[in-house]
Amino acid sequence: MSLLPILLLCATPAAAQQWTADAYVGGTRYDALAAVAGAANLVGNVRLESPLLFAYLSAAAPLDGDSPAWSALGAGTRLRRPLGRARVGLDLGADAYAFRNPTITGQGLTTHVLPLIGFTRGDFDLQVQGGRRDHHAGGEVGTSTRHLYEAAARATLGRDIGYGVADVRLLTSGDQTYPLAQLQIGTAFGAARVWGSAGRWFGDDLEETVWSAGASYGVGTRGEVWAGARHDVDPLYPSPPRTSWNLGYSMKLGRVERVLAAPELRDGRIIVRLERRHAAATPSVAGEFSEWQPLPMRASGSDWVIEIPAGPGVYRFAFVSASGEWFVPEGYPGRMDDDMGGHVAVVVVP
Repeated sequence: MSLLPILLLCATPAAAQQWTADAYVGGTRYDALAAVAGAANLVGNVRLESPLLFAYLSAAAPLDGDSPAWSALGAGTRLRRPLGRARVGLDLGADAYAFRNPTITGQGLTTHVLPLIGFTRGDFDLQVQGGRRDHHAGGEVGTSTRHLYEAAARATLGRDIGYGVADVRLLTSGDQTYPLAQLQIGTAFGAARVWGSAGRWFGDDLEETVWSAGASYGVGTRGEVWAGARHDVDPLYPSPPRTSWNLGYSMKLGRVERVLAAPELRDGRIIVRLERRHAAATPSVAGEFSEWQPLPMRASGSDWVIEIPAGPGVYRFAFVSASGEWFVPEGYPGRMDDDMGGHVAVVVVP
């Protein structure tokens, strides 16, 4: 279950640990509460993201009728380990929630355990996972327990400036089966991002078309405004299909410090990134791989990026601003003096 799928889609690489606050208005995005929460809510959320851990705490007030207020919290981990050219891992998570108004109260717990194996080559990534999802609910609205077993495959092509994702899932509970096929696409234009998805459930007692669409725009180094809408249903919860919308603002908390990314090596190419805060206009990269001829970079989200074909060797390089100044940002991996009063960076291609 995803509390804020919009925020996950528009997330950008951050420091090793980042706290973020979100405030948004609109339809309930917390799937387990869709059957009891109001059609519109004002929601405050605080979340922690790191390479191994994610956690959140949410509170919501209804904006219509006598719908209950609700709160939720959750945490999980994404464990990954290389296995040759593949990777194996495990996704674990738990979400707890409660809701209350003068006439109705309730609470619940959702858990998932999903082992996985994945493979990446160039801009293509394939991940296969399977496991179990559980939902336990109780309170004045009654008690219920639901278990679903899941087998799923996800293929991703592209990244940053444009990507496509194809998902196939099969959920089972006893003699009930719920197949789902879905396609997602997204792209970036400078600080703006847009995305959308469309899919369909093909179960005997669940035939439903689902979709989503959204956009976000970065505001300064800390903020982001975003909006989205979706129509969906999840067989794990006793909720009918619903259409919802959201409009929100997210802000990074504490010290915002992105780690400067080292050049990435992939399929005979060197992929060099530079945060856009280091160059307002389009910069270039020049180095021994280009006989020191500047090669223009392109915008990709909050970065400038370039892919350079290169064989095995040790290469020195530097960035060139639009005005012709050569530089390497302080703290850039492999930065060293060039013995002429400036700096270069070094990348090794094995």
